[in-house]
Amino acid sequence: MKLKRVHFIKDEGEWVVFFCDTVTYKRINNIEKECYEFVAKGKSKEDFYFLNDVEDADLYDRCVSEMMDDGKIAYQIPEEKLRLTLNVANACNMNCGYCYANGGTYHSKENLMPFNVAKKAVDLFADHYGEIGSIKYIGGEPLLNREVVCGLCDYVKDLCSKGKLASMPDFIIATNGTILDDMIIEYSIRYNWRVGLSFDGPEDVHDIVRTFRNGKSTVSVIKDNIAKWKAATGGRCPSSVNACYSGMHQKNHVTVTDSVKYLKDELGIEKVNIVPVDASKDSSFGLIDNDCFVDSIKEILDTTSPDYRKYMFTKLKKLEKVLKAHYCMSEHVCKAGLTTFGISTKGVISPCHMLTDKNGFYMGSVDDEGLFESESFHKIQNRLNAYNRYENKKCQNCFANRLCIGCLGGNDFRTGNPYESDPVVCSMIRGAIEELLKDITRE
Repeated sequence: MKLKRVHFIKDEGEWVVFFCDTVTYKRINNIEKECYEFVAKGKSKEDFYFLNDVEDADLYDRCVSEMMDDGKIAYQIPEEKLRLTLNVANACNMNCGYCYANGGTYHSKENLMPFNVAKKAVDLFADHYGEIGSIKYIGGEPLLNREVVCGLCDYVKDLCSKGKLASMPDFIIATNGTILDDMIIEYSIRYNWRVGLSFDGPEDVHDIVRTFRNGKSTVSVIKDNIAKWKAATGGRCPSSVNACYSGMHQKNHVTVTDSVKYLKDELGIEKVNIVPVDASKDSSFGLIDNDCFVDSIKEILDTTSPDYRKYMFTKLKKLEKVLKAHYCMSEHVCKAGLTTFGISTKGVISPCHMLTDKNGFYMGSVDDEGLFESESFHKIQNRLNAYNRYENKKCQNCFANRLCIGCLGGNDFRTGNPYESDPVVCSMIRGAIEELLKDITRE
């Protein structure tokens, strides 16, 4: 008899049993847990009732029925449409200490993407796929190249009107918030931009980590621009805030929850995406306490707190939504090089923006004819496609492998290998899932 994979989570005097492959779960007592364990170890029904004083004569049979593996797994969340990430500016007006992109220049010289490169990128993928789900502008600071950012929106609209694209993609921009003018505001309204603002607040910490190149504070400029942008867009822009939580926060006694509170309450932005900084332990920005994120989740989900659930952040909400719907993630750690592509300022195509200019990840160029049939494109895509979390030795037996939200670029930055996950990040994800399951089953 083949049995399902199960994982038990202790919650005070009770347990949560999590069926890993079907993403189902329920709260159980100590006797029920012991019964599941008897079944898992192949021990007999007679042994169970001989060793335990249990009145429920059907308990063992129910546990056997629930543990039998019928081969079914959770439904996978729908595939995302094609995502293009355009690095329109290999340049930045800020000097963030932990920047994974080498001060915004990645691994090449400072430069801006020409408009014809941006057009070629869109034409290439539009012709091949017929549809683009989203176009994301990044840098450095992408608004240093606002003419290309805005001009490409108009160009894409024209492609749609001519039937060369099935529908308008979402336009997403990741900005540090220091650059804003009437043209940017107008285009953000016209094309319904999703603006992700980078801000690491509270202010004292942000001012240490994210300064202008001359070392001056960026806080007042960003806050003024937030107010101006929100007023012009009816509060829609910026639509989210992206924060890195680092060792600098911990040295200044600022918790993860403190940061989320500040970003929601002080900046007035509800969608907060906060992640551990991509920095080595030897760096001054590396985390001192790796349990900080799981501790923050415990605090956020504390039912005795008046702020219960108020300070949920974006990734936590997404994970909760998947758990409640009993869905699972794709078999791929992320979709880099499969449905997500990064385009450098010079038109080089990589699996994602974090692997821009990295040796071994050159998929081709926007100038290449027959790109999607080329050896370089297929070689990398085949390897990425083969990196399957259900077959990878490190991942295949992890109870969280159907829920994990990974990042190949983040892996590469942390471990030096995109195909090698960081144990610290894995531990955070497992801890988050356990805390959410405790909370959901209490409901």
